[in-house]
Amino acid sequence: MDLHRPNYRAILLGVWGRTMTAADNAYLAWRETVASRLYELYCVTIEDVGFDDPSLIRHWEADEIPSDFVEWFGNKYDLDKRPRPTPAVGR
Repeated sequence: MDLHRPNYRAILLGVWGRTMTAADNAYLAWRETVASRLYELYCVTIEDVGFDDPSLIRHWEADEIPSDFVEWFGNKYDLDKRPRPTPAVGR
């Protein structure tokens, strides 16, 4: 368990004050995919870019594909993609 990452399930459960639903779990899976893709492509976190759950939920409810959403965001704000490592030659 990563102690530096917030437990969004617990946070949202506390905020919503109810049992998690399938839709809640689907949103959290979508959010985690967005977070992973943001870091993979741009080396930033959801918190770094200032997303809050209400704005992310709007994109999720619009059925945006996580990778498309991240690409759109990166293009909108002209983010530089993280350089890919160069494979070692002759090893």
